[in-house]
Amino acid sequence: MFRAPSIRALSGCLTEGDRCPVLKSTDDADTATAHSRLVVNGTVYAPTAAVDLSMSQVSSQVVTRGIIARTIALGIGPTSGYLRPVIGIPPEPVLFTTYPAVIAKPASATAVTRFTPPAPGAPADVTDATIPGGGQASLTFGGYDQPAPATTAPLDHVVLQVAHHEDGDVASARMSVDFPGSTCTGANSLGLPVRLGSSGPVTDQADLEPCGLTQASQLAGLTVTYTVTAGSGGATEHLGGTRIALLAGPLVQAAVSFDGHADTVKQWKVLP
Repeated sequence: MFRAPSIRALSGCLTEGDRCPVLKSTDDADTATAHSRLVVNGTVYAPTAAVDLSMSQVSSQVVTRGIIARTIALGIGPTSGYLRPVIGIPPEPVLFTTYPAVIAKPASATAVTRFTPPAPGAPADVTDATIPGGGQASLTFGGYDQPAPATTAPLDHVVLQVAHHEDGDVASARMSVDFPGSTCTGANSLGLPVRLGSSGPVTDQADLEPCGLTQASQLAGLTVTYTVTAGSGGATEHLGGTRIALLAGPLVQAAVSFDGHADTVKQWKVLP
């Protein structure tokens, strides 16, 4: 069974083409009508792609036999009193790998156009812009650090996260990621979904590995330019922050089997 009237094939994707999630559902506005939810009876198998599922007030399993994907983003909230898993786990042992949380944040903002310059000591990437009809607002972030333990190891995963929302007439919002060898600049910059009517920032993300970012050392000198273009009616942009999440050097692997609410660790391995 595959019921998915709430899926948006491309809407909400941070990037276009093969960098979009192969499966994405954002039905926060639909909290009462169960028949319009995404339900997968079986396994979602997309080992080279991304899966992004966000749902609220869930009262049953969304996927009954697990998800296999290169990147999985889940924002699933159950109804009050629902205690069962929202993603079913098959009876066979499942191998989990844990990584240290490594985050790189920008230290500076330059080339500021129409955005309010960040105050001294304030975050460099939290600011607003008022854009006249047909105009643009932009700023460039730099000074990304190279945090341990991902400094020297090849990156298993690297994601740009952007918190933002807009008011008014917005034609486009894009981010150019510039470093030697980057393929996500100029005409190939990353497109953001426009988040109109949100009460606060909405976080979107993109995998930067297809852009050519595979080593933490490439953060040295890397810049991210955020550009918003207004339609004829003008717009207001609210930028709530940017960061780059890096995964390198897995710490622990564990094979776990599940039976209802019980789980059993079959194998535990601390990685070098």
